[in-house]
Amino acid sequence: MSGVTAVIFDMDGVLVDSKRAHFESWARLATEHGLVPPTEAEFEATFGRTSVDVMTKVDAPRWSAALQTHTAQQLDDRKEQLFRDAMENNFPAMPRVDEVVGALHGSGLALAIGSSGPPMNVQLVQRKLPCGGLFHCIVDASQVSCSKPHPQVFLTAASKLGVPPTKCCVIEDACVGIQAARRAGMFAVGVVGTTTRPELIAAGAHLVVAALGDITPTLIQNLCRVPRRRFPYRPYSLGHRGARSHAPENTLLSFKQALALGCDRVECDIRLTRDNQLVVIHDAAVNRTSNGTGLVVALTLEELLAFDFGSGEKIPTLDQLLELVKPSGKTLHIELKEPGCEEKMVAAISRHGMRAQILVISFFTELLSITRKLDPGIACAALYSGHPPSPSEAQSLGFKEVGCFHNEIDAPYVADAHRHGLLVHCFNPDTPDQVRRAVQIGVDGIGSNKPKMLIDTLDELSKM
Repeated sequence: MSGVTAVIFDMDGVLVDSKRAHFESWARLATEHGLVPPTEAEFEATFGRTSVDVMTKVDAPRWSAALQTHTAQQLDDRKEQLFRDAMENNFPAMPRVDEVVGALHGSGLALAIGSSGPPMNVQLVQRKLPCGGLFHCIVDASQVSCSKPHPQVFLTAASKLGVPPTKCCVIEDACVGIQAARRAGMFAVGVVGTTTRPELIAAGAHLVVAALGDITPTLIQNLCRVPRRRFPYRPYSLGHRGARSHAPENTLLSFKQALALGCDRVECDIRLTRDNQLVVIHDAAVNRTSNGTGLVVALTLEELLAFDFGSGEKIPTLDQLLELVKPSGKTLHIELKEPGCEEKMVAAISRHGMRAQILVISFFTELLSITRKLDPGIACAALYSGHPPSPSEAQSLGFKEVGCFHNEIDAPYVADAHRHGLLVHCFNPDTPDQVRRAVQIGVDGIGSNKPKMLIDTLDELSKM
């Protein structure tokens, strides 16, 4: 045997051809609320994500009106009921699914379903499939707090099976599922259907098959002969204060440079002026980054605009930065540097319709708590310096992500964070070797003062 002793199946698109039922249920839900239904292309771009994620983040503008009168959970419950109705009336089992599952079970492999679908959906599929009783364990949305590409669903399945992640193989049809498997340290076999072969390979699949029926015990046994990529997946790239090695930090020019270089995300800092305007600046005083002097809090916006922040750049307001980033579709990390910014920041994010593109970060967890109370739909991540918290502690505070200095965390810490449903990004590795180490320990995102170096290094590693 290859060392693989367990196989974890995704459900939608692998065990059942549920794509049409999901698409129709989304269309019916949108019609019920007087909204424009998603096109098939728009639907496919969200496939593999939880319904709540789709409505509150990925496709938030479409659903914002419905969310004024219903909670995301209420809409999710209705959507899933529509889905189950469609599945009961015409159950779309994948061709040869019983044959494949039966053969793998007969060869002695432990089997699991790892899905972020609602429990009632997963139970329906298990009940309808003749081979449903062959699975040793089931993981559904009630047991996980993070959706793919976070590895939690597959790590939970491995734990329930009592099998180390390195001895597990995941069968997936979606890129986010392949990425989740690779982040979990598992083998990943992609099934062409909702996603093309090149896309599955680019996501990190060890092997790609044309159909579920092509999977056999021998294929699983031969996975040991497939070269494992040294670097299994690509973390997101984050331009720290824009592209501060290329342009003056925290200026519009710096952020334009970071976006032009191809950063997945950009990061900024905000403070309040004397006349209560939100401006983008790291330091409490303007002395280091401009030709002026004085504390930001002691100066009006008009006074600040008289200073040169490098290369003729003026200090940006948060509104100006949001206007710049929004059309790119990229995520903006907004760091709260001091109390008092939260209410105006939340209002600005809402005004620009950018909730799905924002991650609010801070070293002050109390400021993040205030932000979440003002708008629970805005994602927040706690930053730590000196001694990162235990993942269980961070989880207990209600955060989904933490940010740490790259040299203060290691692979066991990141793995433990993933087991607790947390993403981890690090800052600020500024050499290729530091970036390589960050990827090796499994972080989900990397911020750097040198975004071109960061992107070039990630490009190099993705080919290995």
